Amino acid sequence: MREYHIMPINDICRPCKIHYSFIGKMENFENDVSRILKEIGAESYPYFAENFKKEYTSDAIHDIVQAYFAYRMDSDKCIDRHTGIKRVWLKLQIRGIISRTIPVPFTSKESLSLSFPKLLKSIIKARDISENEDMKAQKTMFITQAYSIIPLETMFKLQSVYKKSLQIFNYDLFSKHLFAPRRNSTIDTFCLN
Repeated sequence: MREYHIMPINDICRPCKIHYSFIGKMENFENDVSRILKEIGAESYPYFAENFKKEYTSDAIHDIVQAYFAYRMDSDKCIDRHTGIKRVWLKLQIRGIISRTIPVPFTSKESLSLSFPKLLKSIIKARDISENEDMKAQKTMFITQAYSIIPLETMFKLQSVYKKSLQIFNYDLFSKHLFAPRRNSTIDTFCLN
């Protein structure tokens, strides 16, 4: 069986066989949801328009923190708790939820006894502080840096696997973010110092 998470999207949703009335994209999620709500007459809910991003990021934060605590005992066999917290923090920075300029606010010692509510509260505070920054640009920077260490030969192979999906859903086959100049190492972008 093929891995669902890496299958070309056109193999999953069959856009050429099923005639969808609307196809949204994650990078335009807020606008796409707003458009759908407008079309069904639900745009009159001001709470949604005013709080969408905060609700969306709160949900993502809660899921990530919950997953950390759910798997923490297994993780303890491989990494120390402070490294686990730093991974949670970096994941939220990569997703554009908290600024990469905000450091993990816990020491190694504090990480040992860190509670779910305390971690959640700290992340939400960091998210709120980050609101004035260009988080979309930060997300793009992380994506560009991640793909820049993949050899071009491999990128072209990936492109051929996903070419049909890219074309159907109107994505650039030679995105400047994915085909940026190559680097030989990750340098320190994804290192947990």
